[in-house]
Amino acid sequence: MHNGTSTFILMPAFALSLTSRAINNANGCLRAKAHCSSSHFRTIVAMREVSAAPADGRSGSDDKRFIVKPQGLEGGGTSWSRTGVTVSAHHISYAVPPPTKRGRNQKKKRPTMLLRDVSMQVQPGELCYLMGPSGAGKTTLLEVLAGRLQVGTLRGEVLFNGQPRDGTYWRESSYVKQDDVHIAQLTVQETLRFAARLRMTGQLFSDAEREARVNMVADLLGLDVCLHSICGDAMNRGISGGQLKRLSIGVEIMNMPSLIFLDEPTSGLDSVIALEVMSFVHKLAQQRRTVLATIHQPSPDTFSLASAVVLLSGGRLCYCGPSQKVIEYFQNLNFQFEGFSNPADFALSVVGGSLGPRPPAIGSSSSSSSSSSGGDGGVREGGGGGGREGGSVNGSTSAGTRPWSPRELSTHFKASPGYRATISSTTNGSIHHPLPSRPSSKVSSSSRPSLLRHSHPPSFPTSLPTQCRVLLARAWLTQTRQVDFIRAQVAKNLIVALVCGAIFYGQGAVSPPSDQFNQESFNVSSILFFAMMYTIISNLQAIPQLFAQRVQYVRERSAFLYSTFAFWFANALVNLPLVLASHLLFLNVAYFLVQLDHSPSVFWYTLFITMLNNLISFYFAQFLAAAAPSSQVALAIFPVTFLFLTSFAGFTVPLQDLPSGWVWASYVSYPRWCYEGMVASQFSVRADGASTMEYYGFSDWRPAESFPVLFIFLLLMNGSVYWGLLPKKSQLVYVGGRGRGREKARGEEREERGSALRATLLLEREEEDEEEDEDEDEDSINDEDGEVDEEAGLRRGRRGGRKGAYHLSSTIADVAGQYRPHSSAASGGTSKGLRQKLLAADEKDLDIPRVLLESLTGTSDTASIDSRLNRGGGREGGGGGAWGFQQPYGESGPEEGGGDGGECLDVKDYESRSSNIQKCGGIRLVFRNLTYSLDRPLAGRRSSRRSRSDGAEKEKMLLKGASGRINPGEMCALMGGSGAGKTTLLDVLAGRKTSGYIVGEVYFNGKAGMPNRTRCSYVTQDNVHIGCFTVRETLWFASLLRIKESVGVAERKKRVENVLGMLGLELVADVLVGDTLRKGISGGQARRLTIGVEIINLPGIIFLDEPTTGLDSNISYEVMAAVRNLANQNRTVCCTIHQPSIEVFALFDKLILMAQGEQIYYGTTHEAVKYFSSPALDFMFSKGMNPAEYVMAASSGTLQTRGGRKRDVRELAALYRASELCAQFSDSLDAAVLGGREGGREEGEAGAGLEGRLFPRDMLQINHILVKRQFLKMRRNRRPVVVGVLRHILVALFYGSLYWQVASTAIQSRLSLLFFAIMFVMVGNQQTIPGVHEDRLLYYREKGAHVYGPFSYWMTCAASYVPQNILNTLLYSAIVYTMSGLHNSFACFGYFYLIIMLCSLCALFFCQLLSITLHSPQTAVAVFPATLFIFSSFAGFIVRLPSLPSWLGTWCPDVSFARWAFQGLVINEFEGNARVSYRDLPAVYYSPDPYQTMVESLGFEGFSKWFTVPILLLNMVVFRGLTYVSLVWVNHERR
Repeated sequence: MHNGTSTFILMPAFALSLTSRAINNANGCLRAKAHCSSSHFRTIVAMREVSAAPADGRSGSDDKRFIVKPQGLEGGGTSWSRTGVTVSAHHISYAVPPPTKRGRNQKKKRPTMLLRDVSMQVQPGELCYLMGPSGAGKTTLLEVLAGRLQVGTLRGEVLFNGQPRDGTYWRESSYVKQDDVHIAQLTVQETLRFAARLRMTGQLFSDAEREARVNMVADLLGLDVCLHSICGDAMNRGISGGQLKRLSIGVEIMNMPSLIFLDEPTSGLDSVIALEVMSFVHKLAQQRRTVLATIHQPSPDTFSLASAVVLLSGGRLCYCGPSQKVIEYFQNLNFQFEGFSNPADFALSVVGGSLGPRPPAIGSSSSSSSSSSGGDGGVREGGGGGGREGGSVNGSTSAGTRPWSPRELSTHFKASPGYRATISSTTNGSIHHPLPSRPSSKVSSSSRPSLLRHSHPPSFPTSLPTQCRVLLARAWLTQTRQVDFIRAQVAKNLIVALVCGAIFYGQGAVSPPSDQFNQESFNVSSILFFAMMYTIISNLQAIPQLFAQRVQYVRERSAFLYSTFAFWFANALVNLPLVLASHLLFLNVAYFLVQLDHSPSVFWYTLFITMLNNLISFYFAQFLAAAAPSSQVALAIFPVTFLFLTSFAGFTVPLQDLPSGWVWASYVSYPRWCYEGMVASQFSVRADGASTMEYYGFSDWRPAESFPVLFIFLLLMNGSVYWGLLPKKSQLVYVGGRGRGREKARGEEREERGSALRATLLLEREEEDEEEDEDEDEDSINDEDGEVDEEAGLRRGRRGGRKGAYHLSSTIADVAGQYRPHSSAASGGTSKGLRQKLLAADEKDLDIPRVLLESLTGTSDTASIDSRLNRGGGREGGGGGAWGFQQPYGESGPEEGGGDGGECLDVKDYESRSSNIQKCGGIRLVFRNLTYSLDRPLAGRRSSRRSRSDGAEKEKMLLKGASGRINPGEMCALMGGSGAGKTTLLDVLAGRKTSGYIVGEVYFNGKAGMPNRTRCSYVTQDNVHIGCFTVRETLWFASLLRIKESVGVAERKKRVENVLGMLGLELVADVLVGDTLRKGISGGQARRLTIGVEIINLPGIIFLDEPTTGLDSNISYEVMAAVRNLANQNRTVCCTIHQPSIEVFALFDKLILMAQGEQIYYGTTHEAVKYFSSPALDFMFSKGMNPAEYVMAASSGTLQTRGGRKRDVRELAALYRASELCAQFSDSLDAAVLGGREGGREEGEAGAGLEGRLFPRDMLQINHILVKRQFLKMRRNRRPVVVGVLRHILVALFYGSLYWQVASTAIQSRLSLLFFAIMFVMVGNQQTIPGVHEDRLLYYREKGAHVYGPFSYWMTCAASYVPQNILNTLLYSAIVYTMSGLHNSFACFGYFYLIIMLCSLCALFFCQLLSITLHSPQTAVAVFPATLFIFSSFAGFIVRLPSLPSWLGTWCPDVSFARWAFQGLVINEFEGNARVSYRDLPAVYYSPDPYQTMVESLGFEGFSKWFTVPILLLNMVVFRGLTYVSLVWVNHERR
């Protein structure tokens, strides 16, 4: 015992020593200066002139480069810091399995091609943009180049300086993902510091140099203003989205790598911030770094930063070369640039299928050359064919022909000299592996070094001790910031210890009446078993805790920042202090209240043995979290393993009574060794010790023998966690090429060759099939008369929702049913009356480009220019018209959300699709002097309310005096930089704020306050839908919930079809929406679906929060064109938007410009340029500039006046308040309010039937619809249902075999079976906690829209789980009852099932109560074990109820539903059961009435078994009532 104790003491001492050392190290880092002087900056980064010309061919006169120290070579290898790196890709093709689809006419599944024969090269010093429409394959190509793919089939070659990917690549490259993942509790400065310590080699950089690098990156990325702000997450307010994106870039470039990959670095940023970010990236490229970035809709200034551009469409290469030659290249193919001011928009319009070439003159040289270069596939010059000259489905004429398909564009480019130069350069770049023109079809090993992740084990930037220290310091700092979690842990252990001490108070000091096993012996052994069980289940919170950390770990581990061992080591040690402190608190309080043996040796032994059991359980929970795919799966597995382990501890079933087939399980159950040691230690000094040890089967066991066994289990559990954290083996299969990466066993090589051969055949078959499909598409495009084969196109478009050869002619004619020819001069352009508003504008005064001015005014004689803003900006033929092609559905990664391709719907398309949509009566929105303040974190709400009157600085002002007016039929844009207050103003206007203080006036149709909620809709920034529903089903349930009951079914279906057509979703109507577990519709389609759900009831006013975030320019235009069409139906639209293109900006009528909460402009969009270029503000408007980018630059302070000075926000706000524009608006405001009251009567008539009603439909009808929706969701998501059924069956079989035909004299075994039968159904319901949290988000969205209230959601929560619960408990009860041989009576079995079912429902409703009441699932899962043990402690099994203190025994058992369930089962089993014998219990056996004596010993006398049923029903009612109260009064959505 002494050796075991001393050995165990070393572990916490060692852990605390390392932890304290890490804390001191972290504190030293945190005490460093926040800023460094310029002289200090020059100690790391020196400036020098470079005489040689830059790599991109630009002038090097002003080329000054940062010379950064090369990274260390701790792992060997060479450095790219001095030479740069050339990235070469040769004939890359990539295929993945097809996405999940729904539909009757579905072909046999086959791989989906995402990339097709892509070759490219990027030189050092180049910034290369990967561009294309959604689904083009941009992110896929970036992941191929970066070596980040894990699944699929890949063919081709990727080389770096002519070499395969090796350790140098992983050390000197970085990959910035599209989503921002940071530790929410850390500040920006701390995040950058830890990144510097992990990424900058310790031998070459000192702490001062790292600190200087942190400040340099923060200053360059504009993060110096938020260095001390936390990152935040969905539950914790932190920095803005733009700042998070810049922080992600800063973290990845901290080591100044030579090769940088960026996936959508400007997504969610406004044009000014996007330009700043990419300007910084451009500076990095000028330092002979190679930078590749996927990017959506860059501004002209952002596009000009690129040295090279790669254009993709449909997975095919359409252009690869200098960015300056993009326009020239496509103009040589007869594509017209006239009407475009942004080369990026022009290029995306070409490859996106929304712009066709002009028909060349007959006999021209270009015609002959293009025809000759058409190559295979029947590429027709100019896309003419049949002499067709127009190209609009609406009948409008334009200067262009049909757009080219991706195959045509790729064929033309591959026939160009530029592509031949690319092939030549990539071939010459393959120094060690000369390449053929196309990879051989021979199969090679899947370990191809140039493509797969690990050709050689890469070295890490820092040494293993450094990794461990940094990760330990970061994890410790993170944990100390989680104050709520720490408080919950401490409070939970303290409460359970007090409850345990109260229940068993003084039981340990009671002397046994004899040396035989008796009631006092059972009480003490029950205490020990209770403590052992709690140390196991109290670690349940480790599962969601590790899952939250695993996201960050997977990202950093994939970047090879540190080894798995370092993370595992830090994770194992950082949790020790809290786990040990909580354990010490629990054990000390409980031990002394129970008054167990006070001898030091027994106390210290009990402390250490239970501490070991606690640690093993903690690491076992972490192992489940590391090995399971999701937290729900891990939480579902835990109850099974928990009951399995505790069943063989020796308490429930003595070891000698175990069936022979289960004896082995007692040896692998670590709780058995802990419990055996505790019993041996405590009873070694008691008179009844020998008999107790013999009763449980622990004879001849010495306490010290448990230590080595538990230490072995501790090592095994830690090793299991490490194994679970190891990166999963890549499933990527490489086909083609030459050579093998490393030698393998012959059998493994043969297996890989077989899988690669199958992948090769599938890939080549897919290429052939898709080429045949494309040939069919082209053949059916024009018949002999040059007409559209609409029927054939529609058949292909409907083919399983996958192929995507969708033609707008068939869409409108066959689906929308409202085909109407329009001319290019038809009314209803981009915005209502926009062109007439600029007729009197003076071009010289405004300095507006002629193209933009003519496009806005419509005075140009050029039809293509006039139609640009009227039809979507260069979208001849109505955005592709009958010739518009769409990317194959499902051909993008999850980041790109493919599928939208080049559909390019515009306002006229939406108008033709929505002629059946009812016009709105109109709602006029007027607001004046709106101010919104938010309490500071340290200020209470009451004190903050008082401070508003006395002017004390207790409030943080987010909105300061905003005013505006939006009339029916108008679209108003809320614009501004990150943190400007756009979303705050939108939430205030929409009435969505749940905290803070609002001052000011808001009028809807002249009435103060919000109108009827059924007349308003709010489209949130995120798309919240049920992923297993189709698009049509989603809209159908929205129509059922949001449209009043007087509307019939036929009219509802018609409304759904009209909305589908209006939003261009009819071709994906039967495709699944998709979620994180299944692929579905694209991002643009999901955005339009969100809009469709909100406008299904045709509201009068629509609020949209960032509807174009993450969408490319084509899809952004489609989405906003659909919104413009809604506004044209006399609806009021208010929308926040980032970085709109010229076309999108022209769709708006009014603009509200915000900066730091101040309003600096309100007026029409066409007057914005005139206002900011007026002499009062004097900002220069350069020709070719996007007006939206111009006003954003002016508002952010980055744009200089003609005099060379910058204006800050306060000055801009003061100038606006003093302007004539503001004065005119203020004078007309009162009249607008009065005019709105007159229009209110019209709206009241339009909204008749809904005024005065809380929800659109009757409560019972809403409940019926929600229940029906939940059942459909359960039917689609069969996996949780099947897993639940299998789990109940397996546990029932386990208990049945463990208690197989239990002996008639085994009273204790029968009691154990009954108790653990209800324990399983109680613990098993904990997996519903994450599910309820997921459903809660949709509830908050629909409740905010006043679709239904808390009562309906409350009813749905019960209805969705109760049927499955009833089925599972029936199977469970039938198996357990039959196999164990309980009371042989059908009536008794029916009662057994009834009690098990009611107990399970009580536990289910209690878990739902925790999920609704508590803030996060982690907290709910952490609280659940404590409450479970409180309920089970008063059940009467672990401690007999007569043994409880009188002040507890009189009321605590009565509030425990587990007591009533256990009591009912005991009475049901033993009452009148002649097969039961009490011979092994002498005190009971020799009594006059053995059954009554046994019931009295348990405390169950005087009750009928049927008395239990109403008590359990009452508990269910109480839990459901408390849940409803929480839904009404507790709101976790903080806006």
